[in-house]
Amino acid sequence: MPSNPSCGATGSAAIYDGCFAVPGDEGLSRAGAMESFCAVRPGGGRAGGDLPQVPEGEIVGLLRRNGAGKTTLLRILAGYLYADSGEVTVLGRRLPEEESALKGAVIYVGPEERSFFFRLTVRQNLDLFLRLHGLRDREAAMGPWLDLFGMRPFMHRRFDSLSTGQRQKIALVRAFSTGAKLILFDEPFRSLDDEGIEKLSEALERLAGPVTFIIASPQEHPLLKRCTRVVKIG
Repeated sequence: MPSNPSCGATGSAAIYDGCFAVPGDEGLSRAGAMESFCAVRPGGGRAGGDLPQVPEGEIVGLLRRNGAGKTTLLRILAGYLYADSGEVTVLGRRLPEEESALKGAVIYVGPEERSFFFRLTVRQNLDLFLRLHGLRDREAAMGPWLDLFGMRPFMHRRFDSLSTGQRQKIALVRAFSTGAKLILFDEPFRSLDDEGIEKLSEALERLAGPVTFIIASPQEHPLLKRCTRVVKIG
């Protein structure tokens, strides 16, 4: 596998030459394991850099400007996009071959709100998603996070009646309630006020260890200070 892959192709959704691993893959657990990757998006835009393996329980920041491939990478790790080449290993499972084995173990939290049903209430949305994750005691799962983010009073409200910041808090409540082992955050601080960012930081501190976090950001942000390390892509 070349250490400096060619990025000459165009028109593909994503090309990853190299390997990116997150916890669980013993074959890539050696210290300092790093490979190169490049992504090619429609129109020929390029992204590339060196990405280390992410050990279990770490909070890792991915830092680079918009359009550099951070969202593409997170979506590949979440199984939303398939790499055209190279290898991707998540929690010891190769993607896309073993994608079904990761159901419920990996959560992607993006800046968009299309994953919610706007005409349903907050409670109905959360109840539906946690049912899909196989959680029986859904109230116990979501309760602590509703309280942390102050969203319990909004449970009866339709999702489309919430402000942008409130919708982001509900997205965070959903992610933390699922019991996922790997949470992929794409600019999670977007639309949050200072108090919301503080609560998010507290949630990361609570779960770091049992849960691994990858946080993508186009620029330096105070939340990245919570990261055990920050990787600059490219």
